[in-house]
Amino acid sequence: MVGGNGLTPDARSILSGGTAEGDNTLYLHDPWTLKRVRKIDIKWSWRSFAFAPDGKSLLVVERRTDDIHVLDLATGKSNIWRRQEPGMVGISQMLFSPDGSTVVLHHGRGVSLVETATKRKHWTTALHPTTPATMVFSHEGRLLLVGSAGAILVVDVATGKRLGSAWDRTLPPKSIHALAVTPDGLRLLSLGGQDDKILVWKLRAW
Repeated sequence: MVGGNGLTPDARSILSGGTAEGDNTLYLHDPWTLKRVRKIDIKWSWRSFAFAPDGKSLLVVERRTDDIHVLDLATGKSNIWRRQEPGMVGISQMLFSPDGSTVVLHHGRGVSLVETATKRKHWTTALHPTTPATMVFSHEGRLLLVGSAGAILVVDVATGKRLGSAWDRTLPPKSIHALAVTPDGLRLLSLGGQDDKILVWKLRAW
């Protein structure tokens, strides 16, 4: 893994990946001083990770197999959480729902929703193109918002059905870098474009 980072749910640490090719280590940093406080050695090459809502563990995708491991942050030990499934190859991003009951996986064919407790897949929705830069849930967890090629796609979490989209045709493909929902849940912020412009979108009553 080269790079990759994320803030722990309690905002007390930043988790980052190694910055050199072949460095599979995870590092915990103090968010204020950026001082490294701990490292976690992983024996296999990984592609992406996602924090569980309680912040005590995270899911990590093994690059070679696409198996998903659950890693205990306190001990550094990991176990297989879910084996690779045909049709879900190339998992590049994972995102837990606000209540932690489900996790969304982005892969080569689109996005899939998996139940956390049973590991059962509920649905898969194809995306074209299939290279979203970022994903975020609405605050109540009813909608999944996916940034993809200048568009923000709105997906119904219960069914996986695409409800609509918002376009900024001035953005080049693969140019939405980040999404965030405002604290009141009424607006969506998107970051993208070569000049990293921030756009504000109204979240309609889909």
